[in-house]
Amino acid sequence: MAAEAKLAIVVGANVKDAEEKLGKLGGSFQSLGKVAAGLAVGAAAGIGALAVGIGKLALDASKVEQVRTSFERLAADAGKSAETMLASLRDASHGLVSDLDLMQTANEAMLLIGADVADKLPMFFQIAQASAKATGQDVGFLFDSLVKGIGRASPMILDNLGLTIDLSETYDAFAATLGKTAQELTKAEQQQALMNAVMEAGQGFMERLGDVQLSAADRVKQLGVEFQNTKDAIGAAFLPVVEQLAGVALPGIQTAMQALLPHIQTFATWLGQNLPGAIQTVIGAFQSLWAPIQTIATFISACTCSALVSSWAVLPIVAA
Repeated sequence: MAAEAKLAIVVGANVKDAEEKLGKLGGSFQSLGKVAAGLAVGAAAGIGALAVGIGKLALDASKVEQVRTSFERLAADAGKSAETMLASLRDASHGLVSDLDLMQTANEAMLLIGADVADKLPMFFQIAQASAKATGQDVGFLFDSLVKGIGRASPMILDNLGLTIDLSETYDAFAATLGKTAQELTKAEQQQALMNAVMEAGQGFMERLGDVQLSAADRVKQLGVEFQNTKDAIGAAFLPVVEQLAGVALPGIQTAMQALLPHIQTFATWLGQNLPGAIQTVIGAFQSLWAPIQTIATFISACTCSALVSSWAVLPIVAA
């Protein structure tokens, strides 16, 4: 009997120990499951964020690619290589203007002034850079002002760069070289006259200011421009993938929306029929409660006033 009792104690202890170990093992698996679930959720969120980020990059890059396509066509019309033109503009701008802004302004110049301006654009940038150092303005803004000022024959816009141009004198001097009067100049000839005057004035402007030295702020801006160009290049690399995915997903989305639209219309109709009545019901309920609320408010006010009167009547007695 004693042996049986001893065996029962030993077996019970072993069973209890096994249960504790199994419990710990189960807890470990449970913790491992939570960790795995957390990792899965985190991975899903990360993949989703990555997909959104790539989509945003590609969307931004699509604008750059549209501008680049126009730039390549206009450069070809001018008999120039787009890559060579862009490289020369980068050098002239000292890396202070993004490729997108360079191409946009170059496109505008070739559209406003003509293909012949392509060779003058690097010089335009040097003038804008010198003016930026003198005035503290943004070189991209000044380059754009230079292009628009010539294209629109606007001395006021050119004044942004500190260049003062007299249109009458400019047209008269150029017309004399052609054996014409100023009134006989074509629009293209007027633009050529103005461009010549701007180039001459800009050359003198740069000689007075001396060589352009980049500041610490310019170095920081160069870093930002390089980052923007890199971001646009990455987006352009993903653009074909995003376009392909959009092409695959679009039909399904259109089908789903077409199937969902009747239900949305039904809900909108029901809402239009029932919402006014529901609003009126709520208003009526508030109106029916207004009289009791006023009665309660009056009662509370009266009680409060009575209590105050009683308190003022008791104060002299307490003080005495």
